[in-house]
Amino acid sequence: MEDYFYQALKKRYQSEIAGYKGELEILWAGSFSALECSEILPRIDRSLEGLVRAEEKLETLERHYKPE
Repeated sequence: MEDYFYQALKKRYQSEIAGYKGELEILWAGSFSALECSEILPRIDRSLEGLVRAEEKLETLERHYKPE
């Protein structure tokens, strides 16, 4: 039964990582007006924070709770 929880969390974190990478790719590639520029850095920062958090959670899950 524990394997189901492990797999569910692993897939959740992998999904979050993919989502944040997609957001960052769009933000990096976009062209923005002067009005939007003031909002770009905070949005990139939030996406990076989310990416780091999801990667750390996945690494911790795999390091400490990987089913044997």
